[in-house]
Amino acid sequence: PIIKRLFAKSHYGTYDVSADGKSIYYFTSDGPNNYVSYNDVVRYDLATGARDQLTQYMRVDDPAVSPDGQEFIAVKNGRGDNNLWLFDDSGHVIKRLTDLHDNTQFSTPRWSPDGKHVVLSSWHGGCRDLYMVDTDTWRVYPLWKDYSVDMAPCWSPDGKYVVFASDRDHRNWNIFAYDWRAKKLYEVTNVLTGAFEPPRDGRGAFSVFAFDAKTGEPRAKCEAVLDADGAGRSILSTLETLCARVGGDVSALRGIESLAWDALESVLMAET
Repeated sequence: PIIKRLFAKSHYGTYDVSADGKSIYYFTSDGPNNYVSYNDVVRYDLATGARDQLTQYMRVDDPAVSPDGQEFIAVKNGRGDNNLWLFDDSGHVIKRLTDLHDNTQFSTPRWSPDGKHVVLSSWHGGCRDLYMVDTDTWRVYPLWKDYSVDMAPCWSPDGKYVVFASDRDHRNWNIFAYDWRAKKLYEVTNVLTGAFEPPRDGRGAFSVFAFDAKTGEPRAKCEAVLDADGAGRSILSTLETLCARVGGDVSALRGIESLAWDALESVLMAET
């Protein structure tokens, strides 16, 4: 794979890719002089490289674009408050979705594939939990409230699971999946080094480590690109490479070679 630098963005916060894969929405900091800086949302065209600044001096970050590309949600800061605002695809304000003045902090909103919900992480009342937004009523409500730190939520392609990073296993950061309709939680990873920012659609880079069972030190690492249609084949090939370096046998896993991501996901959930 070829890695190409596309643009400079703020050193914190996230970006979102449009459902058609043509644009990236992100935020950057700029201002009228060297002493004042504002966060604003920019749309980057992947085909032409054109940058379209959608907001001007609005203190907005963490944009999330709707599946139809007609709207985006962003987190707006001002006067010590942090709220959700809705914009059209030109950056004009449609409406203010929340009006909170209680130190709530929103981050990483993401639209569901069908556009009916938005999931996000929020710091509220001393806890960082996941919240859901109903896009028909724009009601914001928590999926739960506990003292685990839950961050970077995203959706499975079928909209069944909310996948996120959390320290809720009390050992390390790992990836979890929540069947939000059935209200069932699954642990997807269990790694010593921690796992963050899960891929949204089975097409992302992933790493596999082998550790020394006595010392916990890493012995080998392999990386691969996980393709949704050939997910089982990619994982099996990566494990074979890893075992060739440290010794081991993956013959018991041959059955996953023909599985696409959707089927493989069900296997992983059952084994969790």
